[in-house]
Amino acid sequence: MKKLILLIFIALIGIGVYFNIPQNVDAETTVASTPKPVPIETVKVTSGDLRREFTYSGTVEADYQVAIAPNVSGIIQYIQVTEGEKVSRGTLLAKIDHNQLSAKLATLDAKQGTAEINLTFWQEKHEKFEQLYRQGAISEQQYSEVDLQFKLAQNQVKEISTNISEIKTNIKDFYVRAPRSAVVSHIQAAQGETALPGRPLMILIGEGAYKITVPVAQSDLTLITIGTQANAVIGEKRLELEVTKVLPSLDPQSNTAIVELECSDDELASGMAAQISFIAEEKKDVLVVPVGAVVEKDGAQWVYVIDGDTARLKAITTGISDTEKIQIVVGLEEGDIIAIGASNRLQDGDLIYPIGGEK
Repeated sequence: MKKLILLIFIALIGIGVYFNIPQNVDAETTVASTPKPVPIETVKVTSGDLRREFTYSGTVEADYQVAIAPNVSGIIQYIQVTEGEKVSRGTLLAKIDHNQLSAKLATLDAKQGTAEINLTFWQEKHEKFEQLYRQGAISEQQYSEVDLQFKLAQNQVKEISTNISEIKTNIKDFYVRAPRSAVVSHIQAAQGETALPGRPLMILIGEGAYKITVPVAQSDLTLITIGTQANAVIGEKRLELEVTKVLPSLDPQSNTAIVELECSDDELASGMAAQISFIAEEKKDVLVVPVGAVVEKDGAQWVYVIDGDTARLKAITTGISDTEKIQIVVGLEEGDIIAIGASNRLQDGDLIYPIGGEK
């Protein structure tokens, strides 16, 4: 009897387990099939201004810069100016010894005096013999001899005068003068040294007028023209400038061309480093969203628009961008709520839970 009761009890337990197992599986399946909201940051589509910029490093240079070198050789007698000194056109910068030319000039001056006396003698004699020859008082040969001496005396005076003029002109080259108003930048020679043609004695730069030279990659040159606006950072100075020149030649090694921007500032100095941000394009009062909101998918651009608690994938067309924002041309309206950083976390139709940003 006891065995029968035990068998009946075991059977009842088995029946209970059999009927309870499906009920528990259905409950778990129901819980698992309910999607959990994805926590995601959201933002509202707004309007604003947007610039497309690209930045390069450049160098400040004097707008006018010239190396002053003599056309002659000799010992430098003195340097007349100092670094930082302002000079005008024609200011004497340096003098090079010209003693040898001075000695030649003194010799020629003495010869010129003698030659002019000789010329006066033969000129008077020529006039006298010319008159006698016309009167038939002397022969043609006698007149020709005097005429020849007169012409030789003329040529001698002319030759000496020419030589004197050439030496005086050459002596001017030994006095090195400023070609225009400028500032003495760097003196590269000293008294007593030997000056040589083409070897600079000093550098002159324009006063207060500078240019910034910037090597720009070929890929960006099409975005720059004369008049393109740019922002310059030079030390702690910030300047708004514009492009004044784009050199037409391309460096084959760096694949860059030089772009120049003029600036006038007495606090600048040649050789300073500059950061130049060229403004390639600028849009005013356009729809913008964070760059991180745009999803690249299937060769197109999309955003997740938040509709209630659901993320809906929507195609968009974008315009210009900077490092933080991108222009929306088609696909959104101001005030729309979109997801940020959702490219690997959301699917179309996912439930979301907004964290931070707009709700």
